[in-house]
Amino acid sequence: MTCHGLQGEGIEGTTFPKLAHLGAAYVANQLLAFRSKDRPDPAMQVITQGLTDSEITALADYISQLPPSSEIPKAQLSEKAIRGEDIAKNGLWDKGIPACFACHGPSGFGIGEIFPKITLQDKSYILQQLSDWKKDARKSDRMNLMRTIAGKLSTEEAEAVSAYLSAPSSQSQTYKTSVVKSFPDGEMGRIIRLGQEIFTHTQDNAKPYVGNDLQCVNCHLDRGRRPNSSPLGAAYGMYPAFRKKTNRVDTFQDRIAGCFQYSMNGKAPATDSEVMTALVTYSYWLAQGVPLGAKIEGQGYLSLPRPARKPSAVAGRLVFERSCSLCHGLDGQGQASEGKTVFPPLWGPRSFNWGAGMHKPDRAAGFIKANMPLGLANTLSNQEAWDVAVYMNSHERPPDPRSQDNVPNTKKDFHDSDACLYGTKVDGHVLGSQVTSSQ
Repeated sequence: MTCHGLQGEGIEGTTFPKLAHLGAAYVANQLLAFRSKDRPDPAMQVITQGLTDSEITALADYISQLPPSSEIPKAQLSEKAIRGEDIAKNGLWDKGIPACFACHGPSGFGIGEIFPKITLQDKSYILQQLSDWKKDARKSDRMNLMRTIAGKLSTEEAEAVSAYLSAPSSQSQTYKTSVVKSFPDGEMGRIIRLGQEIFTHTQDNAKPYVGNDLQCVNCHLDRGRRPNSSPLGAAYGMYPAFRKKTNRVDTFQDRIAGCFQYSMNGKAPATDSEVMTALVTYSYWLAQGVPLGAKIEGQGYLSLPRPARKPSAVAGRLVFERSCSLCHGLDGQGQASEGKTVFPPLWGPRSFNWGAGMHKPDRAAGFIKANMPLGLANTLSNQEAWDVAVYMNSHERPPDPRSQDNVPNTKKDFHDSDACLYGTKVDGHVLGSQVTSSQ
């Protein structure tokens, strides 16, 4: 531990990182990458050449058990670090860059063997890694994810992110979205901010109404602002409107209530509740300047034409394993960090139910094509997006709250469409026949 400190605490002002608190699997992968010269560092490449696989495993296990160093975050952030905080927490979606914490955990403490802890490393080390990714000097990058993201960061943005991650303020540890300066003052501003917090961190701020592990922002990216992920500002002015799903004219409040019932597998907040008021007010604020009732580009989800070949769950599984499992896991159940779900489950008891719009492959395919994998939007072909959407929706999930006494009746009343897999047989199993509710 000559270079990294006796307890893996790193050396401030150098590119020798802190090792304590890194997971064993991640450390082992990095040592293997140094040994194969897929990760640059002449000294580490030489050191690892003589290590056997079993020695690498033992060393990684030892490092993972080192106690985290006592970390005293700075009370205040520099102007550059404040800019970095916004990027780390909210991303740069106009450049296709998701939030750093969207993959590395609510406070940047890492997830699993792929996404390491990134907070409170030295600024020099973070900058060096971003530079190595950008230059394609680090090869151990599944799906070229970090190379793509780092390549989109300007020098100033990389410096800002590094400044923040090297010393996040004590006030920032709860992963609250940063204050947007254009919010109004007074009670109106408070309610708008609350709406953004509920939307971004639904589990923390609207827990009584949520019945699964999802957040609103999982399907409406960039705090409900990203085009082709049903942005709130573009949706607000489209209501009241008749909806075939409910067979009536729905208000915007009705639409939000439905999201809680179906996508969140929970229950609707009362129309006069603070949660509903905050979400509607936040949506109203985002809709400023959008003509009432106007159809605008990026509204809703991308309408993706059906591919020439019929979408296949078999082909979709291959796409999922290659392009989706990194974040959502091979079992599709997502991943958590610090007790909070970071990558949501895509099926099963903690996912959206059969009444949610995303259970339809056409809706899911459009969302996937325009937004996934996170940070690599529009890299899947139309065929791949359709295939993986069919695969995702060929699994059980919680029942539609409108369910009738049996699957055929429910399908007839609510899912009688070629765009829905509910009630169809997959591998000998009728979808919808197995109750998986988390309620």
